[in-house]
Amino acid sequence: MGLVGRADPDLIEIVVLSLRVSLTAVILACVLGLPLGAFLAITRFRGREAIITLINALMGRPPVVVDLIVYLHLSRAGPLGFLGLLYTPSAMIIAQTILIAPIFVALSRHGQALVSQGRNRRMDRRRQPWRQGRLLRHAPRRFSRKSRSAAGMGLAPVALRA
Repeated sequence: MGLVGRADPDLIEIVVLSLRVSLTAVILACVLGLPLGAFLAITRFRGREAIITLINALMGRPPVVVDLIVYLHLSRAGPLGFLGLLYTPSAMIIAQTILIAPIFVALSRHGQALVSQGRNRRMDRRRQPWRQGRLLRHAPRRFSRKSRSAAGMGLAPVALRA
């Protein structure tokens, strides 16, 4: 508690680095995962269910496995070893992005499906009051945006502890 009370410079540097790494990973996972999730929600194509199953399975990966895979790729003997990223904040960002991107894909797909489902329901029931239609249109989108962000921020620091 003394380090926090004194505002130790080393502690502040560690906290700032952790926040920078986690926020960067969440932003990258959003940029990659949200469009992919929306695409999976609104299009129908061969193999779509297999991709959705794979995305759902990737959400259950242990952080240690992701860290090991990233380590093997970024080590000197690995295919990306020439980049020299091992043991850097960039490597942590890569690992966290890989870890949390499937969550953003799945939540985005589910949120978009709820919006589409609400839109279809409104079209079927033209006699609905305008407030109910508005609620159906905005509530799932607002909920899913908040839940995606909360889930990503909650899981991002896990890779640092692993």
